[in-house]
Formats: sequence, structure tokens, C-alpha cells
Amino acid sequence: MAKNFAPVVELYDWVMMQKSKIAVSAALKAVLAKDAESFEFFKRDGRTINMNAFLSKLIVNYSETFRTRRSALIERLKAELFAALDIGDERAEEIARGFVSRAMRLHFKDGGDKLCESVSVKPTDETRGIFRLIADNELKGSTFSEYFRGMFESYAQMPQDEREKLIFADGYKAIVAAIEKGKKIFVTTKRNSGKPVVLAPYAVVSSKEEMHCYLLATVKGKCRPFRLSRIASVFEIDEPASFSDGQKNMFARMTAYAPQYIYSDDEKEAVIELTDEGIKLFKALFVHRPLPTSVDGGVYRFNCSYMQLKQYFSSFGKEAYVREPKELRDIMARFHREADAMYKEREE
Repeated sequence: MAKNFAPVVELYDWVMMQKSKIAVSAALKAVLAKDAESFEFFKRDGRTINMNAFLSKLIVNYSETFRTRRSALIERLKAELFAALDIGDERAEEIARGFVSRAMRLHFKDGGDKLCESVSVKPTDETRGIFRLIADNELKGSTFSEYFRGMFESYAQMPQDEREKLIFADGYKAIVAAIEKGKKIFVTTKRNSGKPVVLAPYAVVSSKEEMHCYLLATVKGKCRPFRLSRIASVFEIDEPASFSDGQKNMFARMTAYAPQYIYSDDEKEAVIELTDEGIKLFKALFVHRPLPTSVDGGVYRFNCSYMQLKQYFSSFGKEAYVREPKELRDIMARFHREADAMYKEREE
């Protein structure tokens, strides 16, 4: 009589669809939570972090690379143990797997390797097959929690800009392919309601301050930055992308100073005078700090975006004075006048 395995298969499928709770260190959970927020994985309310969506994307885009690297490391350690010690193949593999699992946590210091936190991930239509592949071929006595913890720890050891490229691998690879072929693309972003924008992609660069990745491209002849994590879709079109010397110079300027800001073709060198207290503030405040082209006492010269200068020096108050250009000086003066007027109105 033929055996009916249907109930067993159904039970297996049910188990595969259950949420996995993964024990992690506080340091690892902080990295995952920060990336989920920074890469804007939110639920429909636009505020609550959608950790399952973020971890699912991480698993889809990193599982094969992680599996290959992990397997190669285990095999290498196994061979070394087998050759050096009088143990069997199974024992050598057990020791190798345990060592790899522990070694991945050494990246997190100051007690950060204690598994005192947890994250949960539930299989989706996109990840169900990966969960099954891992269960059938990779666990070998370990648990989903141990395996995914190793994957997430390996991911967290990458620089943030590389993590962004991994999470948004489809868009990144499509952009790089178009750049290499010298083709235009049209993209949709998370902030333009799905309306496609035709652009000529020039390069993908990293912001030194934010560690985000930005696509530098021309849109109707204007040089513009697009944050990689905010690009929703990329489609290559059969039109050549070309750039003038002026555009190439602008892209070089953006890359050197801060690619996340919009630069105007008619922006001139800015000269800002700092008081002694202003100089102390400039040395202390690192985030978005503009790179001066020269410094003479308290006189700083800049060739970056006016937008960056306004954002950075607005908090300096009377400790920073814009000598040149008048356009930027007026922007800063208006900002402080409006703030002063608001406070006076509230106090009346």
C-alpha cells in the first residue's frame, strides 16, 4: 500500500512559513534597525519601521553570496583540522562550523557579542524558497536563528555604502550596466509618485558624511544627485548618454565636496568669517562640515554648494558672517531674521 506523505509535506510547508526569532547582540540589532530606518523601509504610515521587509530584502540579495563564502570558509577550516588532528570528517565539520559562527561575532566589541536582543523574520513569497533551501542544505544540525545571525553579522561588517548597494542591488546593477554601455535610463523614485524621469547616468559615488550612495546624472542638462535607496525602479533606454566638459567638472566638484547637494552653475566661491568661538564650532561639528579650499585665520573659503553652507552654518548664529557672495549672505540673514521674528511673536 502506497504511503500518503501529504500530511508530512503540509506540516513541513507550515513550519517553513512560521516566523523565526533570531537571537542577536545589541550592537547587531542597532545596525539592522539603523539601516532599516536610513534606507526607509517603513510601513504604510510612513513612520513605523518595517523590519520584516528590510530583512527579507537582505536575505534575498545576500543569501547566495553568504552561503558561498560561509561554505568555502568551513571547507577550508575542515581541511586544516582534518590534516592537523586525528579526528573524523564529521567532527572536523562540527568544529569548523562552530568556529565560523563564533568568529563572526568578534567584530562587535565592548560586550556587544552577548545575545541579549532578538529580531524576527517571517518568510514571504519572495523568501520562502530561500528558507527551504537553507533548511534542506545548510543547517546541518544548527538552527535558523544561528544561520541567519551569521548572515546578518556578516552583512553588518560591511561599510554602510556597500550595505546600501547590496540592499538595492537590482537598481545599482542596472545603473552600473547603463553607465558602462553609455546609455540613458529612466527611473522612478519613492518621492515622485512613480512618474518616470529620463536621465543620463554618470557615476555612483558615496557621501563622506552620510555614507549613502548617490547616482550623479544629468536631467535636461542639469547635474543632479539621486540617492540610491530612494530609486524605486531603473529601466535602460536605447539612447546614448553624453556629457560636456562643464558637466564633468561639476560632477567632479560634487564628488569632491558633497554629492548629496544640488549645485548651481552660477554659484561662486563663498567667503565666511568665523569668530574664535566659530572656529571652535567648525572644528567640533563634523556632520555635513564643508571642506574649505583655503583658511586664513578666521577667514574660510569654500567652493561647495550654497545649500550645504546654509545647512551647516545656520547653527553658528553670530559666530559666522558671510562676506561673499551677497546671495548667500542674504539667504543667511533672512533665515535668522525669520527665526528672530518667530520667537518674538511667540513671546508676545
